[in-house]
Amino acid sequence: MRILFLLTIVLTAFLIVGAGRRDKGKKDKAVGCTAKTLKKAIKMYDSCLHKGFKSSLGCEHEISVKKPLSKGNVKKCEKIELKADACGHSCPTDGGWSQFSEWSDCSAECAGGGQSRTRTCTDPAPAFGGELCLGEDIETQGCNLAPCSVDGEWSEFGNWSDCSAVCGGGSQFRLRDCDNPAPAEGGAGCEGGDTETKDCNTQHCPVDGNWSEFGDWSSCSANCGGGKQYRLRNCNNPAPKYSGVECEGVDSDTADCNTTPCPVDGDWSSFGSWSECSVECGGGFQSRARSCDKPAPAYGGVDCEGFDAEVQNCNTDPCPVNGHWSPFGEWSGCTAECGGGTRIRIRACDRPAPAFGGADCKGESSLTNACNTQQCPVTYEFQHRTSAKGKWDGGAFSGYFYTVIGTLGETAEHDCEADRELGGTESCVIKDFTDIGDIKGLRIRNSGDNTWRFVKISVTIDGVYGGMYEGYTSVDDYATVTIHIMSDPANPDCGRKSLGCWADSPAGRAIEGGIRFHSDNPIDDCERYAQERGFSVFAVQYGHECFTAANAEETFEKFGDSKECSDGTGGSWSSNVYFADTCKPSYECGRQSLGCWKDTLNRAIKGGVRFNSENPVKDCEQLANDEGFSVFAVQFGTECFTASNADRTYQMYGPAENCKDGRGGYLSQSVYKTGSCPETPECGRKNLGCWRDDPLRSIQGGIRLTSDNPVEDCEKYAVENGYAVFAVQSGRDCFTADNASNMYQMYGPSEKCVDGKGGTWAQNVYKAGDC
Repeated sequence: MRILFLLTIVLTAFLIVGAGRRDKGKKDKAVGCTAKTLKKAIKMYDSCLHKGFKSSLGCEHEISVKKPLSKGNVKKCEKIELKADACGHSCPTDGGWSQFSEWSDCSAECAGGGQSRTRTCTDPAPAFGGELCLGEDIETQGCNLAPCSVDGEWSEFGNWSDCSAVCGGGSQFRLRDCDNPAPAEGGAGCEGGDTETKDCNTQHCPVDGNWSEFGDWSSCSANCGGGKQYRLRNCNNPAPKYSGVECEGVDSDTADCNTTPCPVDGDWSSFGSWSECSVECGGGFQSRARSCDKPAPAYGGVDCEGFDAEVQNCNTDPCPVNGHWSPFGEWSGCTAECGGGTRIRIRACDRPAPAFGGADCKGESSLTNACNTQQCPVTYEFQHRTSAKGKWDGGAFSGYFYTVIGTLGETAEHDCEADRELGGTESCVIKDFTDIGDIKGLRIRNSGDNTWRFVKISVTIDGVYGGMYEGYTSVDDYATVTIHIMSDPANPDCGRKSLGCWADSPAGRAIEGGIRFHSDNPIDDCERYAQERGFSVFAVQYGHECFTAANAEETFEKFGDSKECSDGTGGSWSSNVYFADTCKPSYECGRQSLGCWKDTLNRAIKGGVRFNSENPVKDCEQLANDEGFSVFAVQFGTECFTASNADRTYQMYGPAENCKDGRGGYLSQSVYKTGSCPETPECGRKNLGCWRDDPLRSIQGGIRLTSDNPVEDCEKYAVENGYAVFAVQSGRDCFTADNASNMYQMYGPSEKCVDGKGGTWAQNVYKAGDC
């Protein structure tokens, strides 16, 4: 492209030179200066200059090769230069830009436009192979950048507003905005107003009619016996107009008047029929009557004159005598004492005997019915083998009371009299009518101060083997112990059972009723805590927290199983859950003997004091209770030891065998758990403590009592309805139900009970007595 441009320049110059050198036309023609030959000559001459040929015409060019031309090539280049010069060829001239022109007009008056200016490659123009101008021949820039002003225009009017009145003339309006577009950059605002109004609902408002006051009453239509009078009113206060509603109701009012009845004189009705004769024979009478009621005298009228009845004789013939039974005699003895027998009683037809053709007595002369249908009592025979290490001071053999516990309930308490002796085998028999189902256990209450230690108790029920207990159970003075009777001693269905590891949550607890133990045996302590409250399932968490409740068996799986338990004592929000051991005897009340244990001068239990009294066990127990300790020990018959950790340390040196009369010995201690029963123990009502209540009620079936003895009255109400547990709240409210024994602990213990009569949302709960 560049060569064509240079060629064009050269040809143009050639023509100009040729025009100026017409006298050399012959020479040009002689050397053959045609366009084609000139183009070829310029190309060859340009190649010579690139290779380092030194021009005699003063032309310069960039040398593209380093090797000098040979003499032969120099000769050739000289000839080419002569030919180019003869054809008017000059040295190359590089192009140069002219000055830019003036800027053009801006393409917009505001908001940003554009303008341009130009230059040409003519100062000088490129010639004879010279370089073209570098850069652009046009230049542009922005102009009039300031924003354009905008005049405001109104939007369409909106909807009309609601009329200010429903009738009688109101007004309504509608609005528009100056935003279509809004004025900007100094533009003019909208002309005119933004609000338009008009009249509306100009029709008259309806006027509803209203009654005037009633006028005066008219005269009564009768002087006595009841008449009528009326009064009127008008619908003109105001009258209805403009489609207003007519007055509601009637325009007249009616009332009774002179209602005092008029006097009525009495008059007889007709006589009625004769009555039946008073006897069927032997002479009787019959009567008939009439009434003064047609009409009856009234309101000062005159009574009827004469009698209201007539009497005459009837059935005067003699009568036959029918036989009649004498009363039944006494019942004979029953043919059975229980289980259903029969008895009989008889009567005679002699009051009177039949005579004069009279009829014989109707019916049977004897009656027979069932008797003694009650269930025969169940006979329980207990054989005991006692340890020679008990304590018997002589005296009566009674005082040990037995209650048999079964799957459906329990018997009454019976005195089990037996000729007991230390280390011997004795038996006693009790009878009871209660259906207790299958036997589960035996509750033994010691009402005296003879201590027996049982190593084996077997029971027969109505002569059939019922079960056995084998172990070592001490029933201390005035204590109550419950033991498990196993129907199959080889396979006891008791003992602590693990129910696995289960998750817990702070949002609701799987098992309520948590306490914290600080001991080395949290499982044993939690199990004992559950057994003392009659609960069958308990859980240990974090190695020291204990949870147990009446419904724990139904709720412990609430949050699913867990794998976070460790060493059987739970973990973080994880509980090891257990069924409590039912094989071991449980102590329901009374001081519990923990056995005879060795001591040393380093002391198994700290905190010793010396008593000089006739009853050191009782005095030491009182000291432990005063200090709030649960375990104490008596040594040498006079020394007392008790401490907060005694329940964990008394076994430190192992068991001993030289305790005497429950008062220890030389470096040996008789150890007890506190809680002795009264020396004259109560039977009957048992206080189960103070427990919280809730509007949803832990025990249903509430009534309100108004008496000075709400506990006794509530107990009476519970017993009459066959319920075992009852509660008193707020000193007057009584609650009892058939499931009260399972539900009363639902909301946990309370400290708001007062005087055994409950408090605000707090209940004193009792087990009803059966003395």
